[in-house]
Amino acid sequence: MTMNKEEAAVLLSFHSGRNPDIDNPKWTNGFLGSLRKYDESIQEHNFIEVMECLKVLSEDFKSDTLDRDLMADLFGILYQTTIWIEEGHLSDLPSDKKDRIKTWMKIYSYALTILLDYTDDCYEEAFFAFDDYMNGENDFE
Repeated sequence: MTMNKEEAAVLLSFHSGRNPDIDNPKWTNGFLGSLRKYDESIQEHNFIEVMECLKVLSEDFKSDTLDRDLMADLFGILYQTTIWIEEGHLSDLPSDKKDRIKTWMKIYSYALTILLDYTDDCYEEAFFAFDDYMNGENDFE
């Protein structure tokens, strides 16, 4: 699926649970929505979609100012997932699922950190771990 920046920003707002259209299935079944209503499965496709949104929006990190909603969406995903895994309703997950989600957050937070410290050649570095993950390799496990 090819998306533009506006589509990526809207999709990310659903994944973060910050989009006001709570009747949209993407709100309930997006990244945080699926973790909120955890039903014994984790939705890898949501993690991949969040990372694809971040790739599309990565050019925005070149600016000296970043959109407040974008940052709230990005950090909301990281914060909520981390809290739920460590202390919340996901803390009792089977270790393999918990470890998978932790790996996703390591990959995600690494990309976000590199993008926030933006340099002209950081794009490849920011998504190196994600690309490895998608190729079946993982340095974070």
